[in-house]
Amino acid sequence: MLIPNSAIPDSLPYIDGKDIERLLPMRTAVEVLREAYRRFDPQALILRAAHSVPAGHFLVMPASDTCHVGVKLVGVAPGNSRRGVSTVQALYVLFDAETLSPLAAMQGDTLTDIRTPAVSALATDLGARADARHLAIVGSGAQARGHVTGMLAVRPVERLTIVARNPATAGELADFARQSGIGDVRIAGREALPEADIICTCTTSVTPVVSDADVGAGCHINAVGAFNARMRELDGPLVARGRLLVEERRSALQEAGDIVQAIEAGHITADALETDLREAVGNAAFRRNDDDVTIFKSVGIAFEDLAIAAEIYRRWRTSNYRGAV
Repeated sequence: MLIPNSAIPDSLPYIDGKDIERLLPMRTAVEVLREAYRRFDPQALILRAAHSVPAGHFLVMPASDTCHVGVKLVGVAPGNSRRGVSTVQALYVLFDAETLSPLAAMQGDTLTDIRTPAVSALATDLGARADARHLAIVGSGAQARGHVTGMLAVRPVERLTIVARNPATAGELADFARQSGIGDVRIAGREALPEADIICTCTTSVTPVVSDADVGAGCHINAVGAFNARMRELDGPLVARGRLLVEERRSALQEAGDIVQAIEAGHITADALETDLREAVGNAAFRRNDDDVTIFKSVGIAFEDLAIAAEIYRRWRTSNYRGAV
């Protein structure tokens, strides 16, 4: 998409979080990613760079396709929760692929708050039973809220179990779920997890928060919180039990702590990664029978952010900069 010089504004447009949420509903984001994965070339994937800094982690996530180049700059500061500030802080910058002219900057953590649950929703649509109605979420932060919206986009969720350490944020998540139309919402402990049809783990834990004994037959799991090799949310026996779906094998084997540590402990080998999203989108349903435990392990790849950012920018331009699609 060639942008003539006269079309490049003197000041870089900034698309804020409210505009992002208005421009790209969750159901649309899921379909944007589904189509993007149909044309995804894993050979073109650029692995992100992750750096340890005193406050936590700083990530640089570049990606490109035929129309755009983009980069997300992400800070993950666990101590922010004590300050009442979001743990994830991010900025996205989108460029034209041909001229490499900057097109727009975007509020990156809102983009992430849509992208991550949208990817999980796509995986859930491929892996969860069609009649899955009981959702359990471990964690109660921004990603937990996003996953309520994401799961409602692809399954008829009627019941939600929240497992969280923070009573205040758990209560806020429960209120949000009720406002979203879920009639039966409960805050409980891990003992309630075996009843769930879908479990989403949305924590920053470095030790397992869900074990094999916590998961009933037929459950689908989205493990999204662990984004490096030293973090994990699922124990080794559970990873070994499940049929494994990942975004992309190379990044999963380097960055997905649930998988890396299960391999290191001898629970699985690399061959246990049965399929990835590109293959699953292009083929039949991932689930084979109602008793399968299916596990989607995501780490977040920059290709997904680029697909979402490009669609947000397209809609922003189409709306003639008024924020209405």
